[in-house]
Amino acid sequence: MKEFNNYTLPLVAEFELLLPRSSRVADLGTGSGANALYLASRGHSVLALDRDKSYLETLRTTAKELGCTALQFVNKDIAELNTVIGEQQYDAMLCLRAFQHVRPKEKVYTAISAMQKATIVGGYNFVFSYCAEEYEQAIRPDLSLLSPTELKELYANEGWNIRHYEYRQGTVDTTGVDSRAVMIAQRI
Repeated sequence: MKEFNNYTLPLVAEFELLLPRSSRVADLGTGSGANALYLASRGHSVLALDRDKSYLETLRTTAKELGCTALQFVNKDIAELNTVIGEQQYDAMLCLRAFQHVRPKEKVYTAISAMQKATIVGGYNFVFSYCAEEYEQAIRPDLSLLSPTELKELYANEGWNIRHYEYRQGTVDTTGVDSRAVMIAQRI
C-alpha cells in the first residue's frame, strides 16, 4: 500500500496510538479523507462522513488506488449524525476542522451530543475546532465558531475525562480564523 503519512495531520498519528487494534472509527467532515485513509491503513474500520459528495468520490477513488478497503462512505452533514449511526457504537469519533461549516451553530451542539452518545466507554472523541470570542463571531457570521472554552465545557460533564486540551489564540478577521481548540476526551 502506498505511504501517505506525509499528508496526514501529525496529531492523528499520535491519537491513533491510543486506539486498540481494529477499532471502529468515525471521521466526521472527512474532507479530503487523509485522516480516514491513514486510520484505515492502520487496521481500523472507518466511517468517512462528509456532506460534499465530490470529496467522498475523490476519497473513494484514492482508497481504491491505495487498496484501502476498510472505509465506509456516507454523504451526510455532521448535524445528521444521529440518523446516520443510529445505535451504533464507535471506539473513536474524530471531527477535525469541520464544525465551523455546520449551520446554525446549535447543530454543532447536536453533533457533539451524538458523538458522545455513539462513543463506547473507554473510547475517544478527538475534536479540532476553530474558535472566536463572542465579539469576534460577528466578523465571520458565515461560520459556526465555538468560544475558546466552549468545547472543553461541553465535555466537562460526568462520563468524560479530558485527556488533552490546547487552545491557541490567533486572529479572527474577514479573511479567516486562526484561533483554535484541540481536544481529546475519553468516555469513562
